[in-house]
Amino acid sequence: MKWFKKDFPLFANNPDIIYLDSAASIQKPKSVIDAMSHYLSHDYSNIHRWLYDLAMRSEDLFDESKKAYARLINAHSSEIIYTYNASYAFNMLAQVLVRSGELQAGDTVLVAIHEHHANIVPWQILQDYWVHLEFVGLTENFELDMQDFTKKYTDTVKVVSLNHISNSTWTIQNLDRVRSLLRNDTLFVVDWSQSVQHIAVDVAQIWCDVFVATWHKLLAATWLWMLWAKKELLEKWTPAWWAWDTIKDVTEDGFTFASSPTKYEPWTPHVLWAVSLLAACRYIEDIGGLATIESYENHLMMYTLSKFQKIQKQYGDEFMLVWKQDASMRIWIFSFVIHGLGPKTVWEYFAREHICIRSWWHCTHPLMHKVWLEHGTCRMSLYIYNTTQDIDEFFRVFKKILRLARTWEYKDHPDDMCV
Repeated sequence: MKWFKKDFPLFANNPDIIYLDSAASIQKPKSVIDAMSHYLSHDYSNIHRWLYDLAMRSEDLFDESKKAYARLINAHSSEIIYTYNASYAFNMLAQVLVRSGELQAGDTVLVAIHEHHANIVPWQILQDYWVHLEFVGLTENFELDMQDFTKKYTDTVKVVSLNHISNSTWTIQNLDRVRSLLRNDTLFVVDWSQSVQHIAVDVAQIWCDVFVATWHKLLAATWLWMLWAKKELLEKWTPAWWAWDTIKDVTEDGFTFASSPTKYEPWTPHVLWAVSLLAACRYIEDIGGLATIESYENHLMMYTLSKFQKIQKQYGDEFMLVWKQDASMRIWIFSFVIHGLGPKTVWEYFAREHICIRSWWHCTHPLMHKVWLEHGTCRMSLYIYNTTQDIDEFFRVFKKILRLARTWEYKDHPDDMCV
């Protein structure tokens, strides 16, 4: 196995840290950091309005970043819109669909109960326009309940918006099965935020109409997300809001929009963040593509699953691996609770040992309420810079916490205990 950790300066600068929170955000390789520094030192400028070399070079880098990712997903760069984050992307999409007449009073949006709030609240806001939101349940294996889906997929449903991988259950959903059931009048939206860093996507194969992805989880900088949509849809839709470069012309009588995708990007463009994405795409290509990442992480996943299984035999019901899918149904991120200890308590203990994990509800409150995990879960997540040694250290501390839970020596947060 290739040693990827050396490519990431954070670990050389923080040798005591074990970073197991990549589902929240991924560390940056040296090549991305260097590319951002070089851009700021050599090429920085605003774009879209220029007659000088700096701006020309900046424009080229901005355009090339879209082309680089378009190659990864088998799309055209003109179909890619940069946004600030997933919440912004979904809010923008929801408002665009209302302004364009795609969603009207009495229409329904269908989502799953385990969606991130970013794929829930923007649709709930549309209740002001009398647009309804329905939730589809899950099976015991945390797959989409297709019987419930079929029941709720009525003639009023105009949008189906689902994640490919949940940031809480880590189940890989069968999007092809969903797509096969949809009518032509239904817009199919996919949240790819927890897949983009792990699994290659071909938009022509999943046959969605829109999908959202994040770049700080694909080795690039924060505050850069992407909304992809079919070109014919972008051309006919009306933007939700507008500013300087989204407008082609303004007169006393009104205004006209620019063409896509520019008309959906109402801000001074994130050129530096785009440069980071371009460098991230090049790094992925250099190490062999997303297939290399997926293969390496599968190795870590199987190793981690075997560790959890051994602890299950040793400690029985003293801990619960919340989501128990087999390896074929999940990715290399693990949610768990320890009976009697609240997730915050477990989280704090790992932090004292310099192990970075995440805790609480993971912005999936409807799911947590549904499965009676009112205090949430703990979550450890892996990426290519992790090693089996990192996993061994995690389980060393995990066993220590289990022993403390058994003797009640660490129950110092009674208000945070699991029910």
